[in-house]
Amino acid sequence: MFKKFAAVFCAFCMIASVGTNAMAVAEVQPDEVSAIEIQPRYTYADYVDSWLDVSGGTAYVEAEAAGKSNVTSIRLTVTLQKKSGSSWSSVRSWTESDSSDFVSLSKELSVSSGTYRVRATAVFNGSETVTVYSNTAP
Repeated sequence: MFKKFAAVFCAFCMIASVGTNAMAVAEVQPDEVSAIEIQPRYTYADYVDSWLDVSGGTAYVEAEAAGKSNVTSIRLTVTLQKKSGSSWSSVRSWTESDSSDFVSLSKELSVSSGTYRVRATAVFNGSETVTVYSNTAP
C-alpha cells in the first residue's frame, strides 16, 4: 500500500513540476494593420526623406539623408518628376555630396500646372543606395 501511495505521490509531483505553456493573443483592429510600417535594416543609412510643395507656379523641393556613425560619404541625387499619364518623367535633377554623415538639398523651380513628386536617391559610402519618394503635389 505504501509503495502505491509513494508511486502516485511521485507521479503527482512530476506532473506538477512540469511547466505549462501560456499564450496571449492581442486582438488587432483592421485599421491598426495599415498603420504598421515595415522598414528595411541598412548597414549605413539612418534615413532618407524628401518633401515637395507647389505654390504659385513654384516647386519647393527639399531632401536630406543621414547616415549612421560608420558613414564617411553621402551622395544625394534629387529629381523633380512630373506625372505624364500613368508614368513619371524627370523635370530637373540636382546632386549634393558630402564627406560626412549628413547631406541636405533645397531648391526652387518654376513649374507649369500638373502633378509633381520628388525622387531622392542617396548613396552611402559608395555602396548602399536608398531611394524614397515625396508626397505628390498638384
